[in-house]
Amino acid sequence: MNTRMRIILITLLAMLCDFSMCSVYATEAKLNPAQLNHLNEMINTQLKEQTDRNIVYSWTEAQRVAEFFCRPLAQTVIKKRLSTVDKVVLDQGNENEQRLISPTILEGNGQYRIGSDWTPFHFQCKISEKTGEAIEFNFFKRN
Repeated sequence: MNTRMRIILITLLAMLCDFSMCSVYATEAKLNPAQLNHLNEMINTQLKEQTDRNIVYSWTEAQRVAEFFCRPLAQTVIKKRLSTVDKVVLDQGNENEQRLISPTILEGNGQYRIGSDWTPFHFQCKISEKTGEAIEFNFFKRN
């Protein structure tokens, strides 16, 4: 491919997408100050013991966002679609794939339980840039 074609291709790619969204997780995005303040308030309000807060603060920012911003909405959305779901977990374990794609998008994996059966899923959670609250949650089953 000649130089002119490369320049045209790069220009087209730049026009089609924001470079930060087209990267392959080179660096994980960070929350803005308003979102981070809201996250810290939620953690400090919900967890009364300092030892519990210390554990949560050792998690990645994506894990904290998943648990405190996205999981409550995930529970509501999934239960609305599948009324027999009794538990939703946004994974924290070895197969944790949670990534802050941008300050407003978290993607990852989780599981929901019906009775004693767990079903894995992938999700995308949209987060308000102004408030830090989860405003949309979409999920689909993993194979």
